Amino acid sequence: MINLHNHLLAVTKTNMENTLDLAHGSFASIERLANLNLNTARALLEHGIEHTRCVMGAKSAQEVLELQTKATQPVLGQTLAYLQNAQQIVTMSQQEHKARVQQQVTDMGQQVAATVEHAVAAVTRLGKPIK
Repeated sequence: MINLHNHLLAVTKTNMENTLDLAHGSFASIERLANLNLNTARALLEHGIEHTRCVMGAKSAQEVLELQTKATQPVLGQTLAYLQNAQQIVTMSQQEHKARVQQQVTDMGQQVAATVEHAVAAVTRLGKPIK
């Protein structure tokens, strides 16, 4: 019985380690997304400040209109780059989680099978039929 208890304890420990592994993977993905958000916000803020300075220095309404037209192109490019990077981070994160979970399910199946084998062996050693 002690052997079965130790085996169940090992299974529980493995499950806890697997859960922590998934949590660490999630936090790494969140950190990558947060860095992307901060870098994008910083770039957009710097672009906005520079654009405001240019508009403040404009001499005519026509010049302001031209500056406004020119300003949209970099913002659209940054937005597209942000979306592509975010999609890449999320896709990579999903793939990592999928691989981890698949491995954990495989390990769990093996552990359950081993636990059942230990239990059957323990009952068999006692010589009592299973009811």
